Amino acid sequence: MKKMNFLSISIFTVLAFVTTISLSSCDKDDPQTTTYSVRGLWVGTFKNTTTPPQAFAVSIKPDGTTTYENTISGTRQFCAGTWTLTGSTLTCNLTCIYGLPGNVGVQQTYTATFNPADGTLSAGQWVNTAPPSAANSGTFELTKVE
Repeated sequence: MKKMNFLSISIFTVLAFVTTISLSSCDKDDPQTTTYSVRGLWVGTFKNTTTPPQAFAVSIKPDGTTTYENTISGTRQFCAGTWTLTGSTLTCNLTCIYGLPGNVGVQQTYTATFNPADGTLSAGQWVNTAPPSAANSGTFELTKVE
């Protein structure tokens, strides 16, 4: 009988300890903050004032490089370059590697505001920087694919 009581008390003590530890680690007064990374795969659209939105996919890589792919007038286009995150401003500088003949070699800059609290990009703007062209600038929207 004593062994049964000792065993019961031991089990109860272990369960009480585990419960106490579990409850103290779930304190609702401690806000749990999650921060998201800008790195990863993003999909969305870009547009300017003369064309409808066009789909594209952007890959922001951990090594500081970035690429994007899209299709323009049935022709696949691929651009590559670098990215930086300064404060909340994401800047991507890219050069068109292949695509429409008039776009090959064109350099572009994409900027947006990154929110690490919810992992979103907003206020996306893009512009052709070389050759510079006000007609080839516009906005973009991207959503992270996880």
